[in-house]
Amino acid sequence: MRRPELLALSFSILFSLMFLCSIALFYEPAPVKVVTCPTPSPLSKTEVVQAEKPKDPNDAFRVVPENFAHVDFNNRRYGRYRFSETKLDLVLTSGEQVIAHDYWGETFRLEDVLYVDVTGDGKPEAIVNLSHVQCSGSCDGGSDLFYVYQSTSNGLRKLWEYETGCMAYGCGMKSFTVFKKMIVLEMFGQCWKPASSFEGSGKFIVSDVTQAVFVFNGSHFIQHRMGITASPAQDLRNYIPTVHIQP
Repeated sequence: MRRPELLALSFSILFSLMFLCSIALFYEPAPVKVVTCPTPSPLSKTEVVQAEKPKDPNDAFRVVPENFAHVDFNNRRYGRYRFSETKLDLVLTSGEQVIAHDYWGETFRLEDVLYVDVTGDGKPEAIVNLSHVQCSGSCDGGSDLFYVYQSTSNGLRKLWEYETGCMAYGCGMKSFTVFKKMIVLEMFGQCWKPASSFEGSGKFIVSDVTQAVFVFNGSHFIQHRMGITASPAQDLRNYIPTVHIQP
C-alpha cells in the first residue's frame, strides 16, 4: 500500500476512535424507573374456604319469599310426629328438639328450607327438611323428614309429609328431586313404606335402590308409583344425599 493511502487510512481510524470516545463520554442514558408493587395481603381462612367451595345451585331457592316472611321454621310446632310407635309433639326451638328416653334418645334438627313453586299456582311453597337421629349405644346415621307447606290467608297448609329410613339400617335418602308438580325420592334398600328398613349384611351396608314418585293432585301430594332397582350392597357411612331443584 502506498504511503499516502496508509496515512489516510490511519487518520480515518483515529478519527473514528475519537468520535466513539466522545459519544461514550457525553452520553447519559435515560434513568430507569423502578416500579414497586404492593405486597398482597394474605387471604383469610373464610375467604380461602369460600374460594374453594363450589357454589350451591340451591342457594337461589333459600331466599325467603314475601309469602313466607312471617314464618320461622327454626321455632315452630310441626304437630304430632307419627312415624314411630312413640307419639310426640314435634316442636323445634332454635332449630332442634332433643328427646331423652331411659336408654336411648333422639334428635330432630332443621336441615334446610327451600322455596319452590310445586303446585303450579305461581307462588313458591316451602319444602322443609328435618334430620331425625336416634341413638341407643350407637346412632342410626339419621333419617330425613320432609314437609311441604303452602302459604294461605288462613296460615300454612301442609301438602305433604314423609320420612325416609336411616342410613344404618336401610331406606336412607339417596336423592331428592323436585320437578314442577312432582317429587322423586330415591332411598337405599327396599322401601315399600315410610321409614321401613332393610336387612343388610351389616350396619350401613345396604343393597338395592327404591324410587318413589309423588305428584300434586290439586290438593296434596300422593304416591304415583314406586319401583326397586337392584344394585350391589354399599357402605353408606360417608354418603351425602343430593337435592335437585328443577323448576
